[in-house]
Amino acid sequence: MAGLLILEAGLALFTGVDTYWFPGRARLLLDEGIAFCYSPGLTVELPLNANLEEDRKLLVAKTRKWQSDGRPLSLEMLLELAPHCVIVDGDARDRGPAPERLQVVPIFGDSFAYGQGLPDEYSVSGFLAAKDGQRNFPTFARPGNDVTGIAVQEVQFRRMAADRGWTCTEALYLYNVDDLLPPNPAPAKLASLSRREGQDQKAGTPELSSLWERLISRSRAFRVVRHRLRQAKITSSTLEFYKLLYDDSIPDNGRQLSRDYLRTLNESFRAAGIHLHVVLYPMLALDDSGAYPLAEVHETMLGWCIEEGVSCHDAASAVLGTDGVEGLILHPRDRHPNHVANDRMAQYILDEVLAEASGHGDRTRRKKQ
Repeated sequence: MAGLLILEAGLALFTGVDTYWFPGRARLLLDEGIAFCYSPGLTVELPLNANLEEDRKLLVAKTRKWQSDGRPLSLEMLLELAPHCVIVDGDARDRGPAPERLQVVPIFGDSFAYGQGLPDEYSVSGFLAAKDGQRNFPTFARPGNDVTGIAVQEVQFRRMAADRGWTCTEALYLYNVDDLLPPNPAPAKLASLSRREGQDQKAGTPELSSLWERLISRSRAFRVVRHRLRQAKITSSTLEFYKLLYDDSIPDNGRQLSRDYLRTLNESFRAAGIHLHVVLYPMLALDDSGAYPLAEVHETMLGWCIEEGVSCHDAASAVLGTDGVEGLILHPRDRHPNHVANDRMAQYILDEVLAEASGHGDRTRRKKQ
């Protein structure tokens, strides 16, 4: 008992190990843009802190709707539990971090490419513009996109390039393994796993039935252990789901449709004189042995690129490094890349993709995991 009390007292001194699970993160829909807000536990400092009166007033005044994990909360309570926020303007990211530069390298993709939950300067685009010094890197990526969404992003880019007088010879698609189109209809095994993963992801604070469960749930140690176990469960089911998506032994029309979209996208850019580079952005996970659990999925993707004539590059080793992934994730309840991961991705792109693009034609690069 004395040991438990000492543990509780120690945990109480560190807000970073308090409960992350609920609400963990929230999204505020503003008059202009979106605010991403988080509970304690971030690996990066965000510009707004709702614990400060001025920042709280600004967020409350601009917010029209809000969403959070788990049960509904008032905006005031939400900001009390998840006070660390950043406002993201999608239109500004379309223009890029250096809009005065007319030579551009557009970025396409999903939330990893977008830099979800981060200030502009900590996105891949922001790092690339700062490091390169000559080109602008407008980001047309959007959270939730799959390969079909890139075609919409391309049209948007073409229109903006014409209006702004941009010149472009290179483009980047930061591909994430969940960009693959899901099969329709889904095979039974995939459908079952998808439902289980969705239930795990949506789970908020569980209903605790007994008085003992409600009392023990107030323990910081209990919440930390519960968070760790639940996050491990989500990560395991998510990785299993992705592996099955790319498993050729499972009947799946989504794979072929995705390949068709990727090939068509590449041909469209090529016809416009633009060299498209697909760069594989890894999921931020390692197995018990320290290896990347989706290495075979990346190999499958690289094989498709060779067959379809698409230039692909695997950034897994460069991004994941050798020090584990906990220092690369944004928040315990949001395993998107943080500033460290995006900085590594930007450096890889400059060193291994854009620096070698000229004169080499289409290339598919593997990095040993």
